[in-house]
Amino acid sequence: MVVNSVHWFRKGLRLHDNPALQEALNGADTVRCVYILDPWFAGSANVGINRWRFLLESLEDLDSSLRKLYSRLFVVRGQPANVFPSLFKEWNVTRLTFEYDSEPYGKERDGAIIKMAQEFGVETIVRNSHTLYNLDRIVEMNNGSPPLTFKRFQALVNRLELPMKPLPTITQEQMGSCRTKIADNHDEHYSVPSLEELANWMQSITVPSALSPKPLIPPTTATCMLSSAGPRYILVARPTFFHCYCPVGFGKRTDPSGDYIRRYIPKLKDYPNRYIYEPWRAPESVQKAANCIVGVDYPKPMINHAEGSRLNIERMKQVYQQLSHYKGLSETLVIYNENLGSRSEDRSDRKSPPHPSSLKAPCGRDI
Repeated sequence: MVVNSVHWFRKGLRLHDNPALQEALNGADTVRCVYILDPWFAGSANVGINRWRFLLESLEDLDSSLRKLYSRLFVVRGQPANVFPSLFKEWNVTRLTFEYDSEPYGKERDGAIIKMAQEFGVETIVRNSHTLYNLDRIVEMNNGSPPLTFKRFQALVNRLELPMKPLPTITQEQMGSCRTKIADNHDEHYSVPSLEELANWMQSITVPSALSPKPLIPPTTATCMLSSAGPRYILVARPTFFHCYCPVGFGKRTDPSGDYIRRYIPKLKDYPNRYIYEPWRAPESVQKAANCIVGVDYPKPMINHAEGSRLNIERMKQVYQQLSHYKGLSETLVIYNENLGSRSEDRSDRKSPPHPSSLKAPCGRDI
């Protein structure tokens, strides 16, 4: 049986440590690497121009890496639910692979795509690579609910096996065994657009402008913690609310002596515990004694956290309202939007989130 694979790139725009891409290559006769520029998602995510530029540069880099393996990146425009049926037919696809998306809207979108693929007789393979741990397993271990505190999350993770080691980079030999002929007019149909081309395309399909210099607010109901183990993130899903952490209060509570700060920001290592998370509040005499003057040796605060929290909460509500129009999603997102809440710095486990109109920033300090 001929195996024609399509690997759907989403967040993990890399050829190394990519389990789903490895599955696409396994025993395949042809492999096409696809990235979908989704107009609804792009228009509703409040993505600023800097993030768009970074995304397009990342796609260019990915395409360049694939060229070295005698392949190319196929950039397709449209909603996945509309795009895949035509691609399945045109390329005689038999296998679709992609990484697991833990966020509520992503899980429902992917469920719809998997169901569609089954109707076309296309095998789907989903692998975890965006997070270090299987989030469904963590929820299962916590009696079917996401852990509500970092301490509880750590307790659950400590019971799991260590994450698997990163997979090696795709090789020419692997790609060569399933080389796909690239058409001479590939760039006319599947090239990475420029920022200007993308803006013109979005305007032509009457999608709300996302290429304006607005702050970037990602549409997520998860708490993200960067892991030192590699380019992955640990996500703790929040189905009906999200945390808006105060970096000062959270740090004081979880690491009162500031050991983490002292190790990774050595400029601040001689500050007393009282000011280790807020060096700008230290008296001048304390700053001099620590050999670190704020504004000279260490930067002054960039933003006011209380104002930033308030704006983020408002934009999150806007994102969920806009995502409710995304094709393939149910009314769940509308419910999320109506229930969207924020847990403050206390750790009370309230059963239901507050109404959006009552939300307040959890921290009044600067960062």
